Amino acid sequence: MSINVGSNIFPIFSRGKKHFNIFSLCTYKIETNKFDIKDSYIEIANKKFPIKYYFGKGIRISKRRYINLYSAKLDYEKLMDMEIHNPIHFHFKSNKKDIVIDYKYNLIYGNFGIGSHSKIHDYDGLNLCCYIRQNAGNTFVVTVRNKNYTDHDFWKILAAWFLSLFSFRSKIILLYEKNNEKYEESAAAVYEKLIDEGYPAYYILNKNSKHWVNIKKKYLKNVIQSYTFKHYYYYFKCRKFIGTESVAHSMELRSTNRLLNIKRFLKRYKYVFLQHGVMYMVSLDSKERTAFTKGRTMPKSSKIVVSSKLEAKHFTDLGGFEMDDLYITGLPAYDRNKVNKDADHITIMTTWRPWDFNVLESNYKEAGYYKMIVNIINNIPKKYKDKIYLLPHPLVKERIENTDLAYLIPDDISYDKVLEKTALLITDYSSISYSSFYRGSNVIFCWMEKDECMEHYGAHLMLNDKNTFGDVCYNYSELGDLIDKNYLKPQTKHHKDNYSKIVEFHDGKNTERLVNFLKRDKFI
Repeated sequence: MSINVGSNIFPIFSRGKKHFNIFSLCTYKIETNKFDIKDSYIEIANKKFPIKYYFGKGIRISKRRYINLYSAKLDYEKLMDMEIHNPIHFHFKSNKKDIVIDYKYNLIYGNFGIGSHSKIHDYDGLNLCCYIRQNAGNTFVVTVRNKNYTDHDFWKILAAWFLSLFSFRSKIILLYEKNNEKYEESAAAVYEKLIDEGYPAYYILNKNSKHWVNIKKKYLKNVIQSYTFKHYYYYFKCRKFIGTESVAHSMELRSTNRLLNIKRFLKRYKYVFLQHGVMYMVSLDSKERTAFTKGRTMPKSSKIVVSSKLEAKHFTDLGGFEMDDLYITGLPAYDRNKVNKDADHITIMTTWRPWDFNVLESNYKEAGYYKMIVNIINNIPKKYKDKIYLLPHPLVKERIENTDLAYLIPDDISYDKVLEKTALLITDYSSISYSSFYRGSNVIFCWMEKDECMEHYGAHLMLNDKNTFGDVCYNYSELGDLIDKNYLKPQTKHHKDNYSKIVEFHDGKNTERLVNFLKRDKFI
């Protein structure tokens, strides 16, 4: 299958009752003059949508380049269960062979139009919406995601941006964790250390987060409620970000607001990536992890906190970073890691799957994520049934809370508090396994679907049978015996040795080491 490049010229997207309408003048180059455009169609996530060209094969403007006019309709219902990001491909035929055209979003203004998009379609009764948008590199995609606050805050964001233009040489530091919803990981530890030492640090937290109760009075005054005018204003004037996720998490993922996107696109800020967990897991060459490769979404001056020389090598080999870009200090959150003496729960925590994220919203019983959890639960011996905790990945927690598995989710919102009660963790390849093992809990890795998942990621696991720090299960029927082997049992020397090669520091001084690096490099 050959792929050719085309471009839209002033595309028009309109939102109908049941579908998006696309109408555009376009240009494309075909490597052969013998092609049939009659049965052409748009392909998105293996679904086909008819397309109409108005000038036949098109008007030839050079040897193999054509200009044409086309229209198409994208049904909302067909888009609903797709992944978050879905490239749009245009198909022709040539001698019964498939010719694929990947159109650029807009030929005229290209990347200057970063963040351009159609109107947003909201699905009634669901926390779900979809729209057509310009992706990085001026490509053409359909996005299906949660509804966002920033989709409807245009005037507030514009005012905050304008005011920020008069904030010269701002010294503030913004810290945050995943989706601005948590206050329990490395960003919280570093924030409190910076406040203690008198630095102008501020922490972004969702106003609806249950983590407000975890914050001591001393630190509350510099915590900013997310999606307020103050949040937008500080985001625009900030030149230093420290977070456990990409800078997009300091505002809102997949925002359609162009001012917010341009801020990140221009990369005129310094950034320290704390990691939300040890990232020596899914390899950094994954298409899903481009946010954590140098020069893509991260500024080239970014620094990354890692837990060992081995993990640092992962970032240099597969992420494009130099050793000078890495702080080998250990994760600050681990300074606070502990487990209760009476911990006796078996916690299930599997990582999310981007490819069935929206299926969890529309038809959760068909989602691979849901099916795997059910298979794990069904193979846990009955004598342990009252010890089960289900800890959904933060990105799908809200969706799992609306399923028949909700009764297994503990009332305690803090993942850290749940791990304090955990004696055995069952996971697929979640980085939370590192935190759990650090505390003294055993880990079982369920790799029944590992190869299928890695194929979706376009990656491989950094862990394998030889270097893992827990027993590996390849068949659900083996799970019961492995639970008996690991439940309330001490960690083996073999697993401890493997773990120490990936996580070197166990002295409770990770935060102190990191802050010393920040001072050395004049970040603070």
